[in-house]
Amino acid sequence: MSQFKSGDLALVVATKTGLNIGKVVTLDRMILAGERIELDDMILNVVEDGWLATGDLLASFPIGVKQVKQHGFRTKCLMPLRGDFAPEQQKSREVTE
Repeated sequence: MSQFKSGDLALVVATKTGLNIGKVVTLDRMILAGERIELDDMILNVVEDGWLATGDLLASFPIGVKQVKQHGFRTKCLMPLRGDFAPEQQKSREVTE
């Protein structure tokens, strides 16, 4: 089961090319290995389950890097940006009590 759901915000923490690391994206939908997704600027052949995301993103093309609105990311390359971060808050309460 995924720790994400459509509409969640996530931080890109890793990519094969190094592009988009540190960017915040909105997760559109889960994508599955074997899918072929046609976007305005490119075709994604999904090799590993992950997420199609929207944001101010970059993509690598044979002619160079281009700005795009959507891109696919492996789940392991994303960090969720929601919730109350309870473990960190609990640790801080323990120190002050």
